[in-house]
Amino acid sequence: MMSSSVLIRGALLLAVGMLLVCGAPAVAAPQICDNVNPRGIVPTHLFAKINGAWVEPSGLCVAPGVDETTAADGTIGRTLNLHVFSGNGVVGGFPETTLPVGTEISVGLQLPPDMSLVTINGRWRNGVVATNGSEVVMQAQTVPWEYHQEAYFGSGLDCSLPPAVFPSTFSAWASLNSLNADRTPSMREAPYAGGYYENNAVIAGFPLFSADATGVPTGVVVGVSGCGDADPATHEGYFDGFTPVSVLRAFGIDESLLSDPSLLQSLLEVHDNVTNASVDATFTPVHQQDIKLDPVPGVVMPQIPAGDALAGVRMTSSFSYSDHVLVQRAEPASLQKLRDCRTQGGTLVAQSGQIACTGIPASSRPPFAATLHTARALRAGGAVSVACNQPCAVSVRVTAHGRRVANGRGSTKKPGTVKVRLRLTKAGRRLLASRRSVTATLRASVKGATGAPLNLKQRITLKR
Repeated sequence: MMSSSVLIRGALLLAVGMLLVCGAPAVAAPQICDNVNPRGIVPTHLFAKINGAWVEPSGLCVAPGVDETTAADGTIGRTLNLHVFSGNGVVGGFPETTLPVGTEISVGLQLPPDMSLVTINGRWRNGVVATNGSEVVMQAQTVPWEYHQEAYFGSGLDCSLPPAVFPSTFSAWASLNSLNADRTPSMREAPYAGGYYENNAVIAGFPLFSADATGVPTGVVVGVSGCGDADPATHEGYFDGFTPVSVLRAFGIDESLLSDPSLLQSLLEVHDNVTNASVDATFTPVHQQDIKLDPVPGVVMPQIPAGDALAGVRMTSSFSYSDHVLVQRAEPASLQKLRDCRTQGGTLVAQSGQIACTGIPASSRPPFAATLHTARALRAGGAVSVACNQPCAVSVRVTAHGRRVANGRGSTKKPGTVKVRLRLTKAGRRLLASRRSVTATLRASVKGATGAPLNLKQRITLKR
């Protein structure tokens, strides 16, 4: 079927010529494509922006297909496949709109009472999705899609094979609230709803939450596959989108920290589970006034809360395509700093783009502790390690036969390990000039940020 891309492109060009604009002033409900099961979803409008004006294009249909999967415990998971098709309202070809490349489209949906949108992942660009629970509006620009037949009806994606390119597609995959075993709606993910993402992958997955044992989200996961040139510098792929503040709070990030643009870059990351590395990403605070739907004549849009309250974070990322399982999450090391600060009763603040923990009560501070780590036999110039749970300064001296034979000093401005290199004294050089080794006592005086200094001691053999 896909062997003749010429015929496919010819059919698309013919469909472009047949595209007509309806001139009636009233907003008509768009046609639902055949061969889909919307399970009560009703499209309310379909507009395209042509030459700067919103128009109702003819010859297009909306395909809101809902799939259900029953788990072992009887709960029913639900997902939404949404496409805009051309061609007499029949799903049998491919979701090519035949509109000019990059055309902005506005699609409205009315959801049934037991259904709500949780998170959506679109094959589009510059998208905005707004909902009041039952009314959903998606506005975004169409993007090209490289279709690989073998990825869907063969052994998997083979980038050595030429794709059929559909230049102007508008598709999305969304997670919906699940149903209990008795088909009553479950709203356990409702507090975290409202995220929307976009990419241009050959194959894209449904957005899912990774979660802890209590069901609280720890990351937003989207799988994408595509054909790139294996050069990360070219960045022909993108994974962009909006994460609501409720999800970011669930990650463990305080709202006061989310509004600091410089701090966001260290607090959040897009991690690739396949390569176990992060991809290039930038994060920007989004306030309610920044979220805008383009007004469409005759269409009542879902109400977006007014004001300048923080709504969430906009993320843009780029990478070279292959197989990726992308996770937008809190950066683990920074998240641990937040947890440690809270555990100690401190207050998190942003200082020069870094996380600072202030106001830790003295009663919550752990007592100063230090541990000496050294080999039993040390040569002159060797190093002694001291681990501190606070910033600390270390002074080391080595004595033998009543004389100081080696010294060393070191410090650290944060909890961690101090390495102190030993330097022989004049007495030490004389002593080791007459023998190969000497039994000695190593003493370390360690002073922390609080509490009395600690004195550590160990017997060692000092060698030439």
